[in-house]
Amino acid sequence: MLACGFGDLFRSPGVGEVILTYTGPDVLTLGQRAPVAVTVTVGGSTFSNPRLLVASSDTIIALSPDDDTLIAVGRGVDTLTIKFITSILTDSLPTLLQPVRVNP
Repeated sequence: MLACGFGDLFRSPGVGEVILTYTGPDVLTLGQRAPVAVTVTVGGSTFSNPRLLVASSDTIIALSPDDDTLIAVGRGVDTLTIKFITSILTDSLPTLLQPVRVNP
């Protein structure tokens, strides 16, 4: 009889909706550096200091060794893939695809 209700006691209420919003520049000038700026909202609250995995689809934009700065090294349009890394979400990582143009 004591086991009744234990499932409800330990059941997680859920994480809530996860939203990634790119707040950095979407146009850079050749040679320009800009911080990777992303806001992560979880269940309506801003998540402070999110761990992000950032990748560039081309060689137009390079990333600093810490993946926290964009470096415009070529001309054209590149797509950043930004993933929110968290142990709370194990099925799939919330991902944002962000196009960034580099002008001469």
